[in-house]
Amino acid sequence: LSFEEFLQTNRVGCSECYEAFEEQLVPIIGRVQNGYKNHVGKVPAEVERAEGVQNEISRLQEKLAQLVKNEEFEEAAVVRDEIKALRAGGEDR
Repeated sequence: LSFEEFLQTNRVGCSECYEAFEEQLVPIIGRVQNGYKNHVGKVPAEVERAEGVQNEISRLQEKLAQLVKNEEFEEAAVVRDEIKALRAGGEDR
């Protein structure tokens, strides 16, 4: 692949092209990535949701531990069920 071919398609031919055209690509990548020299990309929505669910489960587990410690068993059971529901929802994906 020549650099001229890259300019026509905006696609490199292989991973070695990044090294071969590094001098020319770095300024282009910097402009496209708002000043970043490495590709930053986006987090896929599904991954972002999964991370949010995991964070919520962690938060609820801490709350559950505190409720059990305080012997608030009825509310602890509600929180336990919320955790189970979140985990079950993640298994469907």
